Amino acid sequence: MKLFGLALAVAALLVPTQASAMLEVDIGFEPDEVCPGDEVRFFFALENVGEQEEMVELCMTLSWEGNEFGPICAEFPLAAGEGFMEEFEMMVPPPVPPGTLTVLVTATDSDGTVEDTAELTILECRGAAMAMSAKPLIQKFKNELRQHGFE
Repeated sequence: MKLFGLALAVAALLVPTQASAMLEVDIGFEPDEVCPGDEVRFFFALENVGEQEEMVELCMTLSWEGNEFGPICAEFPLAAGEGFMEEFEMMVPPPVPPGTLTVLVTATDSDGTVEDTAELTILECRGAAMAMSAKPLIQKFKNELRQHGFE
């Protein structure tokens, strides 16, 4: 009887207790280290790997050296097996100081949430103006996201 109880306990551990999203998400910067004034490409991809259409909420939160901005979100239906990729290029404004911009993306469907993060490191480069604020970079990035349907 003890063996049967142990088998049931092990089986219970193998059964998931909560569903996970039927989505795959990927984001990134290319290159991921730049100087102020350099061009950078940001991409994000989302795919519904489930067997039914899902209403998806896709949110991005920006963070600069511990200060969060957002989330900026979009909501839309995504058919089973479908996905998309968006990308944009932008110049890192010259007055941006050295530091790290982190982007957290979350994608939520009826089964749960998946997430991914990407980091863009702004280097201290010769010839770059002394900068006091990352606000121009954050604003430029948010404007690009709004052009891709985020609010």
